[in-house]
Amino acid sequence: MSEKQTAKTWDLPTRLYHWILALLIAGALITSQVEESFNPTIPVHRTIGLMIFGVIIFRLLWGFFGNAQARFRNFPLFPLRRVRQDVATLGVGGKPQHWKGHSPIGSWSAVALLLLIGLQATTGLMTQDDIVVVGPLVYYLPNSVVVFATQTHYLLPKFFIPLIAIHIFAVFWHEYARKHKILKAMFVGHRPKPPDAQADAIPQEEAERPMLALGILLLAALVCVGLYLLY
Repeated sequence: MSEKQTAKTWDLPTRLYHWILALLIAGALITSQVEESFNPTIPVHRTIGLMIFGVIIFRLLWGFFGNAQARFRNFPLFPLRRVRQDVATLGVGGKPQHWKGHSPIGSWSAVALLLLIGLQATTGLMTQDDIVVVGPLVYYLPNSVVVFATQTHYLLPKFFIPLIAIHIFAVFWHEYARKHKILKAMFVGHRPKPPDAQADAIPQEEAERPMLALGILLLAALVCVGLYLLY
């Protein structure tokens, strides 16, 4: 399909962030379930948590300085009536709307997941279970903060795991029930242009900026290395 027939949906750094984060979350969930009976997995879980923290830092910075489709200011979050209108189009009989990037519902879901997973990774740095698990920031914080962070770290998966499940279901719903063709775009970055004028008004497509992405990635990696050295 030619460029005139397709629209850029997500840039390469955003797509890599999405899939790397998905793999890291799966690894973190698996290691968290077996660490109590198999202690050698604890360093693995700790390392994965630091990597998640770094990936979140990258996405936050890329959301302010990255390409148009990745910037938070271009997410169709407001006004909230957009969300209600988006919900009304989800049914099989509803008239589909086409979005170059995230839809209003997808935007709120992405922000919620980013915040919850970021909070999970952050509280992991402050977690202590009085046995073997000690986060790198535990010794620098008041005990009350450590207790709160530990409780939060064990509580948050009850919220973001269902949200991830809903997110996955929504992707397949849009792909197969609404024919929005977003699954392939999550890998290649482009999808067919909408047949009508319903596309959102995200700014013009921008050239990839690999050096900026690498610079932000290096900054996030340095933060994680510094935290790792605190263990």
